[in-house]
Amino acid sequence: MFDDNDDQIPDAVTDAQLSQGSSGAAVPSHYYKIILRQQPPAGQFEAITLLIPNQPTGVPGRTAGDVTKDNYLRTRIRAIAEIRRLTGLDLLPAPPFDKATLEQAVASDLWPRN
Repeated sequence: MFDDNDDQIPDAVTDAQLSQGSSGAAVPSHYYKIILRQQPPAGQFEAITLLIPNQPTGVPGRTAGDVTKDNYLRTRIRAIAEIRRLTGLDLLPAPPFDKATLEQAVASDLWPRN
């Protein structure tokens, strides 16, 4: 996703920051991850959606504790609808569940570790 000024409005492809290498590839300002799971026994679907800035500083490293990493991720939980708005992509084209409800839901917290 390209939103270099973080104004929640996607940048035009022509305005995307280009890499410093010889490839001239556009480098995304943010990455997103959408994880779905189905809860037994009724089979209800849940989603957790993260929008993470592509930045070299301020990101907990490998040596950071689990609490630090979890707190970092908690501040980046979003709704699927927000990612859809920012990317213009239909991320759930034909799901076997109520798409509208799931897209609007925002996870209240990170899922527990197994």
